[in-house]
Amino acid sequence: PAPSPAERAPPPPPPPAAEGGSSWRFYRSRQEVRQLVASLDERGVNERALKRALQAALPQLRLADEPAPSPPAGPWRSEGPHVGARVVLHFAGVGESEARVVRYLPPSEDEPALWHVEHDDGDEEDLEEDELLAGVAKLEARPADGLQEIDGPFALWRNGPQPRGARDPPLGLPA
Repeated sequence: PAPSPAERAPPPPPPPAAEGGSSWRFYRSRQEVRQLVASLDERGVNERALKRALQAALPQLRLADEPAPSPPAGPWRSEGPHVGARVVLHFAGVGESEARVVRYLPPSEDEPALWHVEHDDGDEEDLEEDELLAGVAKLEARPADGLQEIDGPFALWRNGPQPRGARDPPLGLPA
């Protein structure tokens, strides 16, 4: 079906950027993403590629205005050892991510127990017991002041123009 006039309307202009920096926005609803897709110009190589990628990804996207998917049917339990616990997982080159244990799958004859975690950024994964216990230990080992080590390229990011006489290149790239 052809998009309605509201779906063809271009997205609203972004707010003015902070002085010398940039502003970040995100789309909260499927309607906003459809408006963005409708506003992209097929004649531009980058816009055409973005439009096609968004059209392909739209059915799989879970947006903020949509309810979370229901837990999978089957033997997963919402109660069990470590359910509700917080963990910290380390990803090489990216850093740490905090997550909450939301479900437990007891071991079967040929499979170990699993714990399903939901990361604070929305990602999800299943952990085996050794991974889970390492994540619990990592959280408990954090200093009381809450400061944490950061490992990844984002640690070098500076959003905005370089101050006069700055020695470090933007984004930590070699000069």
